[in-house]
Amino acid sequence: PANAVELLAVQPPGRGARGRETPITSAAALASAALPILARRLVDKSVPWFLVGHSAGAWVGYEFARAAVTAGLPPPARAFL
Repeated sequence: PANAVELLAVQPPGRGARGRETPITSAAALASAALPILARRLVDKSVPWFLVGHSAGAWVGYEFARAAVTAGLPPPARAFL
């Protein structure tokens, strides 16, 4: 549908249901770890994507946007950080 939206939420290791896993302690490292997982959803340049991050998630979101563009993916249409 024209107004369809897909929401992808990231739960990093060491948080919530992944609390027993070793946490990633840098925003850049977390963004780099998420990039190969999320990149396949971002390759279609005709479909805009948006980035939302709150608190420390804003920092991770910024690093993720930088990593995505560096990897040749389109930048987010909007970022709400």
